[in-house]
Amino acid sequence: MQRVTRRTRWILCLIPWIFLLSFVEPVTSGLRRGSVPAALMGVLVTAFVVQTVLATAVMAYSVGRQKCLVRTKATIVVLAAVQLAALPALREQGWLAGQHNAAFVCALVMAPLAGALATTSVRTYSIAAATACVLATAATAVSHSAPAGALITTASTWLLIGLTMRSSVWYLSILCQLDAAREAQGQLAVAEERLRFARDLHDTMGRDLAVIALKSELAARLCAAEDPRAGDEMTQVQLLARQSQNGFREVVRGYRATNLVGELAGARSVLEAAGIISTIENETPAALTDETESVLGWAVREGVTNILRHSEARHCTIRLTQRDSGPRLVITNDRARPSDSAPGTGLTGLSQRLAPVGGTLQHGPGPENSYRLTVQFSSPSAQKAHS
Repeated sequence: MQRVTRRTRWILCLIPWIFLLSFVEPVTSGLRRGSVPAALMGVLVTAFVVQTVLATAVMAYSVGRQKCLVRTKATIVVLAAVQLAALPALREQGWLAGQHNAAFVCALVMAPLAGALATTSVRTYSIAAATACVLATAATAVSHSAPAGALITTASTWLLIGLTMRSSVWYLSILCQLDAAREAQGQLAVAEERLRFARDLHDTMGRDLAVIALKSELAARLCAAEDPRAGDEMTQVQLLARQSQNGFREVVRGYRATNLVGELAGARSVLEAAGIISTIENETPAALTDETESVLGWAVREGVTNILRHSEARHCTIRLTQRDSGPRLVITNDRARPSDSAPGTGLTGLSQRLAPVGGTLQHGPGPENSYRLTVQFSSPSAQKAHS
Protein backbone atom coordinates (compact mmCIF):
# COMPACT_ATOMS: atom_id res chain seq x y z
CA MET A 1 0.00 0.00 0.00
CA GLN A 2 2.76 2.46 0.89
CA ARG A 3 4.65 1.51 -2.27
CA VAL A 4 1.61 2.29 -4.44
CA THR A 5 1.10 5.61 -2.64
CA ARG A 6 4.75 6.57 -3.09
CA ARG A 7 4.70 5.62 -6.78
CA THR A 8 1.56 7.66 -7.41
CA ARG A 9 3.07 10.69 -5.71
CA TRP A 10 6.18 10.48 -7.90
CA ILE A 11 4.06 10.20 -11.05
CA LEU A 12 2.11 13.31 -10.07
CA CYS A 13 5.33 15.20 -9.43
CA LEU A 14 6.51 14.34 -12.95
CA ILE A 15 3.58 16.10 -14.64
CA PRO A 16 5.22 19.60 -14.84
CA TRP A 17 8.42 18.00 -16.15
CA ILE A 18 6.49 16.31 -18.95
CA PHE A 19 5.28 19.73 -20.10
CA LEU A 20 8.79 21.14 -19.75
CA LEU A 21 10.37 18.40 -21.86
CA SER A 22 7.56 18.59 -24.42
CA PHE A 23 7.57 22.35 -25.06
CA VAL A 24 11.00 23.67 -24.14
CA GLU A 25 12.54 22.47 -27.40
CA PRO A 26 10.00 24.28 -29.68
CA VAL A 27 10.38 27.43 -27.59
CA THR A 28 14.18 27.38 -27.68
CA SER A 29 14.06 26.70 -31.43
CA GLY A 30 11.89 29.78 -31.90
CA LEU A 31 14.23 31.80 -29.73
CA ARG A 32 17.21 30.67 -31.79
CA ARG A 33 15.47 31.65 -35.01
CA GLY A 34 14.81 35.03 -33.47
CA SER A 35 18.55 35.50 -32.72
CA VAL A 36 18.15 35.59 -28.97
CA PRO A 37 21.49 35.96 -27.16
CA ALA A 38 22.65 32.72 -25.49
CA ALA A 39 22.77 34.37 -22.06
CA LEU A 40 19.17 35.54 -22.28
CA MET A 41 18.04 32.15 -23.59
CA GLY A 42 19.77 30.54 -20.61
CA VAL A 43 17.93 32.87 -18.23
CA LEU A 44 14.56 32.02 -19.79
CA VAL A 45 15.16 28.26 -19.72
CA THR A 46 16.46 28.52 -16.15
CA ALA A 47 13.30 30.35 -15.14
CA PHE A 48 11.21 27.53 -16.63
CA VAL A 49 13.28 24.91 -14.79
CA VAL A 50 13.20 26.77 -11.47
CA GLN A 51 9.46 27.20 -11.71
CA THR A 52 9.07 23.47 -12.42
CA VAL A 53 11.33 22.51 -9.50
CA LEU A 54 9.35 24.71 -7.12
CA ALA A 55 6.08 23.25 -8.41
CA THR A 56 7.43 19.71 -7.88
CA ALA A 57 8.27 20.55 -4.27
CA VAL A 58 4.82 22.03 -3.66
CA MET A 59 3.09 19.02 -5.19
CA ALA A 60 5.19 16.55 -3.21
CA TYR A 61 4.41 18.24 0.09
CA SER A 62 0.76 18.91 -0.73
CA VAL A 63 -0.02 15.35 -1.83
CA GLY A 64 1.75 14.00 1.23
CA ARG A 65 -0.24 16.40 3.43
CA GLN A 66 2.87 17.35 5.36
CA LYS A 67 2.65 21.12 5.04
CA CYS A 68 1.57 23.84 2.67
CA LEU A 69 4.44 25.81 1.08
CA VAL A 70 2.72 29.17 0.81
CA ARG A 71 5.87 31.16 0.02
CA THR A 72 6.89 28.71 -2.67
CA LYS A 73 3.46 29.00 -4.28
CA ALA A 74 3.76 32.77 -4.16
CA THR A 75 7.17 32.55 -5.88
CA ILE A 76 5.69 30.41 -8.67
CA VAL A 77 2.86 32.91 -9.15
CA VAL A 78 5.36 35.78 -9.39
CA LEU A 79 7.53 33.90 -11.90
CA ALA A 80 4.50 33.07 -14.02
CA ALA A 81 3.36 36.71 -13.99
CA VAL A 82 6.82 37.96 -14.99
CA GLN A 83 7.06 35.45 -17.83
CA LEU A 84 3.65 36.40 -19.20
CA ALA A 85 4.48 40.10 -18.88
CA ALA A 86 7.71 39.53 -20.83
CA LEU A 87 5.87 37.79 -23.66
CA PRO A 88 4.99 41.01 -25.60
CA ALA A 89 8.56 42.29 -25.25
CA LEU A 90 9.98 39.03 -26.57
CA ARG A 91 7.59 39.16 -29.50
CA GLU A 92 8.44 42.79 -30.33
CA GLN A 93 12.16 41.96 -30.38
CA GLY A 94 11.47 39.16 -32.83
CA TRP A 95 12.57 36.56 -30.29
CA LEU A 96 9.48 34.37 -30.66
CA ALA A 97 9.60 33.33 -34.28
CA GLY A 98 6.98 30.81 -35.29
CA GLN A 99 3.19 30.73 -35.08
CA HIS A 100 2.85 28.53 -32.02
CA ASN A 101 5.75 29.67 -29.84
CA ALA A 102 3.58 32.00 -27.76
CA ALA A 103 1.16 29.15 -27.04
CA PHE A 104 4.08 26.89 -26.09
CA VAL A 105 5.39 29.54 -23.69
CA CYS A 106 1.95 29.73 -22.08
CA ALA A 107 1.97 25.95 -21.60
CA LEU A 108 5.43 26.10 -20.00
CA VAL A 109 4.35 28.92 -17.71
CA MET A 110 0.98 27.43 -16.73
CA ALA A 111 1.91 23.79 -16.09
CA PRO A 112 3.94 24.42 -12.90
CA LEU A 113 1.42 27.00 -11.68
CA ALA A 114 -1.51 24.64 -12.22
CA GLY A 115 0.31 21.80 -10.49
CA ALA A 116 1.15 23.98 -7.50
CA LEU A 117 -2.49 25.07 -7.09
CA ALA A 118 -4.11 21.72 -7.93
CA THR A 119 -4.55 20.69 -4.28
CA THR A 120 -6.41 23.87 -3.35
CA SER A 121 -10.19 24.10 -3.28
CA VAL A 122 -12.15 23.74 -6.50
CA ARG A 123 -13.27 27.37 -6.28
CA THR A 124 -9.72 28.70 -5.85
CA TYR A 125 -8.40 26.51 -8.66
CA SER A 126 -11.22 27.57 -11.00
CA ILE A 127 -10.62 31.28 -10.30
CA ALA A 128 -6.89 30.84 -10.85
CA ALA A 129 -7.49 28.96 -14.12
CA ALA A 130 -9.88 31.63 -15.42
CA THR A 131 -7.50 34.40 -14.45
CA ALA A 132 -4.57 32.61 -16.12
CA CYS A 133 -6.56 32.12 -19.33
CA VAL A 134 -7.46 35.83 -19.42
CA LEU A 135 -3.87 36.95 -18.78
CA ALA A 136 -2.39 34.52 -21.33
CA THR A 137 -4.91 35.64 -23.96
CA ALA A 138 -4.22 39.30 -23.21
CA ALA A 139 -0.44 38.80 -23.31
CA THR A 140 -0.55 37.05 -26.68
CA ALA A 141 -3.00 39.61 -28.08
CA VAL A 142 -0.72 42.49 -27.08
CA SER A 143 2.25 40.71 -28.64
CA HIS A 144 0.27 40.23 -31.88
CA SER A 145 0.40 36.45 -31.56
CA ALA A 146 -2.49 34.02 -31.89
CA PRO A 147 -4.64 34.58 -28.77
CA ALA A 148 -6.97 31.68 -29.63
CA GLY A 149 -4.08 29.21 -29.59
CA ALA A 150 -2.81 30.59 -26.27
CA LEU A 151 -6.30 30.39 -24.79
CA ILE A 152 -6.79 26.80 -25.91
CA THR A 153 -3.34 25.75 -24.69
CA THR A 154 -3.71 27.47 -21.33
CA ALA A 155 -7.22 26.13 -20.70
CA SER A 156 -6.21 22.62 -21.75
CA THR A 157 -3.20 22.71 -19.44
CA TRP A 158 -5.23 23.75 -16.43
CA LEU A 159 -7.99 21.26 -17.22
CA LEU A 160 -5.63 18.33 -17.77
CA ILE A 161 -3.54 18.96 -14.67
CA GLY A 162 -6.60 19.68 -12.55
CA LEU A 163 -8.38 16.46 -13.51
CA THR A 164 -5.24 14.37 -13.21
CA MET A 165 -4.17 15.80 -9.88
CA ARG A 166 -7.58 15.79 -8.23
CA SER A 167 -8.48 12.26 -9.29
CA SER A 168 -5.06 11.05 -8.17
CA VAL A 169 -5.26 12.85 -4.84
CA TRP A 170 -8.71 11.35 -4.30
CA TYR A 171 -7.29 7.93 -5.12
CA LEU A 172 -4.44 8.45 -2.66
CA SER A 173 -6.85 9.55 0.06
CA ILE A 174 -8.85 6.34 -0.47
CA LEU A 175 -5.65 4.31 -0.18
CA CYS A 176 -4.69 6.13 3.03
CA GLN A 177 -8.15 5.53 4.50
CA LEU A 178 -7.98 1.86 3.51
CA ASP A 179 -4.55 1.54 5.09
CA ALA A 180 -5.82 3.21 8.28
CA ALA A 181 -8.88 0.93 8.29
CA ARG A 182 -6.70 -2.16 7.98
CA GLU A 183 -4.49 -0.95 10.80
CA ALA A 184 -7.53 -0.24 12.97
CA GLN A 185 -8.95 -3.66 12.11
CA GLY A 186 -5.71 -5.29 13.22
CA GLN A 187 -5.69 -3.33 16.47
CA LEU A 188 -9.33 -4.24 17.07
CA ALA A 189 -8.59 -7.91 16.50
CA VAL A 190 -5.75 -7.74 19.02
CA ALA A 191 -7.98 -5.96 21.54
CA GLU A 192 -10.76 -8.52 21.07
CA GLU A 193 -8.32 -11.36 21.55
CA ARG A 194 -7.02 -9.77 24.74
CA LEU A 195 -10.58 -9.39 26.03
CA ARG A 196 -11.34 -12.99 25.12
CA PHE A 197 -8.25 -14.22 26.91
CA ALA A 198 -8.97 -12.12 30.01
CA ARG A 199 -12.60 -13.27 30.04
CA ASP A 200 -11.72 -16.96 29.62
CA LEU A 201 -8.98 -16.74 32.21
CA HIS A 202 -11.35 -15.11 34.69
CA ASP A 203 -14.10 -17.64 34.08
CA THR A 204 -11.74 -20.62 34.17
CA MET A 205 -9.55 -19.74 37.13
CA GLY A 206 -12.01 -17.77 39.25
CA ARG A 207 -14.08 -20.64 40.56
CA ASP A 208 -11.15 -23.00 40.99
CA LEU A 209 -9.17 -20.47 43.00
CA ALA A 210 -12.20 -19.70 45.15
CA VAL A 211 -12.64 -23.41 45.93
CA ILE A 212 -8.93 -23.81 46.63
CA ALA A 213 -9.11 -20.91 49.08
CA LEU A 214 -12.13 -22.41 50.84
CA LYS A 215 -10.66 -25.89 51.06
CA SER A 216 -7.29 -24.55 52.21
CA GLU A 217 -9.05 -22.61 54.99
CA LEU A 218 -11.00 -25.75 55.96
CA ALA A 219 -7.83 -27.83 55.94
CA ALA A 220 -6.09 -25.30 58.18
CA ARG A 221 -8.95 -25.48 60.68
CA LEU A 222 -8.97 -29.27 60.59
CA CYS A 223 -5.23 -29.35 61.03
CA ALA A 224 -5.46 -27.03 64.03
CA ALA A 225 -8.05 -29.41 65.51
CA GLU A 226 -5.82 -32.38 64.62
CA ASP A 227 -8.60 -33.80 62.48
CA PRO A 228 -7.32 -36.49 60.05
CA ARG A 229 -9.64 -35.13 57.35
CA ALA A 230 -7.17 -32.27 56.84
CA GLY A 231 -5.02 -34.53 54.67
CA ASP A 232 -7.98 -35.38 52.44
CA GLU A 233 -8.81 -31.70 52.01
CA MET A 234 -5.24 -30.86 51.04
CA THR A 235 -5.30 -33.73 48.56
CA GLN A 236 -8.37 -32.17 46.96
CA VAL A 237 -6.63 -28.79 46.94
CA GLN A 238 -3.72 -30.35 45.10
CA LEU A 239 -6.08 -31.96 42.58
CA LEU A 240 -7.89 -28.66 42.00
CA ALA A 241 -4.58 -26.85 41.52
CA ARG A 242 -3.59 -29.32 38.82
CA GLN A 243 -6.97 -28.96 37.13
CA SER A 244 -6.59 -25.18 37.21
CA GLN A 245 -3.17 -25.52 35.63
CA ASN A 246 -4.61 -27.63 32.80
CA GLY A 247 -7.47 -25.15 32.39
CA PHE A 248 -5.02 -22.28 32.15
CA ARG A 249 -3.11 -24.08 29.42
CA GLU A 250 -6.32 -24.67 27.49
CA VAL A 251 -7.23 -20.99 27.73
CA VAL A 252 -3.83 -19.96 26.42
CA ARG A 253 -4.21 -22.33 23.48
CA GLY A 254 -7.72 -21.06 22.78
CA TYR A 255 -9.26 -24.52 23.01
CA ARG A 256 -11.26 -24.02 26.18
CA ALA A 257 -14.87 -25.23 25.93
CA THR A 258 -17.56 -25.90 28.51
CA ASN A 259 -20.09 -28.69 28.87
CA LEU A 260 -23.41 -27.82 30.48
CA VAL A 261 -23.93 -31.19 32.17
CA GLY A 262 -20.38 -31.21 33.43
CA GLU A 263 -20.67 -27.66 34.74
CA LEU A 264 -23.88 -28.50 36.60
CA ALA A 265 -22.23 -31.52 38.20
CA GLY A 266 -19.19 -29.44 39.07
CA ALA A 267 -21.39 -26.70 40.54
CA ARG A 268 -23.12 -29.22 42.81
CA SER A 269 -19.78 -30.60 43.99
CA VAL A 270 -18.27 -27.18 44.61
CA LEU A 271 -21.31 -25.85 46.46
CA GLU A 272 -21.47 -28.91 48.69
CA ALA A 273 -17.76 -28.59 49.44
CA ALA A 274 -18.42 -25.00 50.55
CA GLY A 275 -21.26 -26.13 52.82
CA ILE A 276 -24.00 -24.73 50.59
CA ILE A 277 -27.11 -26.81 49.97
CA SER A 278 -27.83 -26.88 46.24
CA THR A 279 -30.97 -27.60 44.25
CA ILE A 280 -30.35 -28.13 40.55
CA GLU A 281 -33.20 -28.58 38.08
CA ASN A 282 -32.51 -29.11 34.39
CA GLU A 283 -35.65 -29.16 32.24
CA THR A 284 -34.04 -28.11 28.95
CA PRO A 285 -34.00 -30.49 25.98
CA ALA A 286 -30.80 -32.27 25.17
CA ALA A 287 -30.72 -30.85 21.62
CA LEU A 288 -29.15 -27.47 22.35
CA THR A 289 -26.71 -25.90 19.92
CA ASP A 290 -23.05 -26.11 20.84
CA GLU A 291 -22.81 -22.34 21.25
CA THR A 292 -25.86 -22.20 23.53
CA GLU A 293 -24.68 -25.11 25.65
CA SER A 294 -21.22 -23.60 25.97
CA VAL A 295 -22.47 -20.16 27.05
CA LEU A 296 -24.91 -21.71 29.53
CA GLY A 297 -21.99 -23.62 31.00
CA TRP A 298 -20.06 -20.38 31.38
CA ALA A 299 -23.11 -18.77 33.00
CA VAL A 300 -23.36 -21.59 35.56
CA ARG A 301 -19.65 -21.29 36.29
CA GLU A 302 -19.78 -17.51 36.70
CA GLY A 303 -22.90 -17.62 38.89
CA VAL A 304 -21.42 -20.24 41.23
CA THR A 305 -18.12 -18.35 41.38
CA ASN A 306 -19.92 -15.17 42.44
CA ILE A 307 -21.85 -17.08 45.12
CA LEU A 308 -18.61 -18.39 46.58
CA ARG A 309 -16.94 -14.98 46.48
CA HIS A 310 -19.67 -12.49 47.22
CA SER A 311 -22.25 -14.21 49.40
CA GLU A 312 -22.78 -16.06 52.66
CA ALA A 313 -25.32 -18.38 51.08
CA ARG A 314 -26.71 -21.43 52.79
CA HIS A 315 -28.87 -22.52 49.90
CA CYS A 316 -28.54 -22.12 46.14
CA THR A 317 -30.97 -22.97 43.39
CA ILE A 318 -29.97 -23.49 39.77
CA ARG A 319 -32.96 -23.91 37.49
CA LEU A 320 -32.86 -24.47 33.74
CA THR A 321 -36.21 -24.32 31.96
CA GLN A 322 -37.37 -24.30 28.36
CA ARG A 323 -39.54 -21.50 26.98
CA ASP A 324 -40.91 -20.71 23.55
CA SER A 325 -38.09 -18.25 22.94
CA GLY A 326 -35.37 -20.58 24.18
CA PRO A 327 -33.74 -21.91 27.36
CA ARG A 328 -33.75 -19.86 30.56
CA LEU A 329 -31.28 -20.14 33.42
CA VAL A 330 -31.96 -18.77 36.91
CA ILE A 331 -29.39 -18.95 39.71
CA THR A 332 -30.57 -17.81 43.15
CA ASN A 333 -28.86 -17.74 46.54
CA ASP A 334 -30.41 -16.78 49.89
CA ARG A 335 -27.73 -14.62 51.51
CA ALA A 336 -26.23 -11.91 49.37
CA ARG A 337 -23.35 -9.95 50.84
CA PRO A 338 -23.41 -6.14 50.36
CA SER A 339 -20.92 -5.18 47.70
CA ASP A 340 -18.16 -2.92 49.00
CA SER A 341 -15.88 -3.06 45.97
CA ALA A 342 -15.91 -2.07 42.32
CA PRO A 343 -17.79 -4.38 39.97
CA GLY A 344 -15.67 -7.12 38.41
CA THR A 345 -15.30 -8.22 34.83
CA GLY A 346 -16.98 -11.63 35.09
CA LEU A 347 -20.55 -10.52 34.42
CA THR A 348 -19.37 -8.15 31.68
CA GLY A 349 -17.57 -11.02 30.00
CA LEU A 350 -20.64 -13.21 30.36
CA SER A 351 -22.79 -10.55 28.66
CA GLN A 352 -20.29 -10.46 25.81
CA ARG A 353 -20.56 -14.22 25.44
CA LEU A 354 -24.36 -14.10 25.40
CA ALA A 355 -24.73 -11.34 22.83
CA PRO A 356 -23.65 -13.33 19.72
CA VAL A 357 -26.09 -16.17 20.48
CA GLY A 358 -29.11 -13.97 21.25
CA GLY A 359 -28.93 -14.19 25.03
CA THR A 360 -29.45 -11.51 27.66
CA LEU A 361 -28.25 -11.26 31.24
CA GLN A 362 -30.08 -9.81 34.23
CA HIS A 363 -28.83 -9.83 37.79
CA GLY A 364 -29.53 -8.05 41.04
CA PRO A 365 -30.75 -8.40 44.62
CA GLY A 366 -34.10 -10.03 45.31
CA PRO A 367 -36.46 -10.29 48.27
CA GLU A 368 -35.22 -11.31 51.73
CA ASN A 369 -31.58 -10.55 50.99
CA SER A 370 -31.45 -12.99 48.08
CA TYR A 371 -29.64 -12.51 44.80
CA ARG A 372 -30.73 -13.69 41.37
CA LEU A 373 -28.88 -14.11 38.07
CA THR A 374 -31.03 -14.79 35.01
CA VAL A 375 -29.96 -15.75 31.50
CA GLN A 376 -32.69 -15.64 28.87
CA PHE A 377 -32.49 -16.47 25.17
CA SER A 378 -34.73 -14.52 22.84
CA SER A 379 -34.42 -16.73 19.78
CA PRO A 380 -35.55 -20.31 19.18
CA SER A 381 -32.34 -20.89 17.22
CA ALA A 382 -30.68 -21.78 20.52
CA GLN A 383 -32.18 -25.23 20.07
CA LYS A 384 -31.15 -27.62 17.33
CA ALA A 385 -33.73 -28.40 14.70
CA HIS A 386 -34.86 -32.01 14.65
CA SER A 387 -34.75 -33.74 11.32
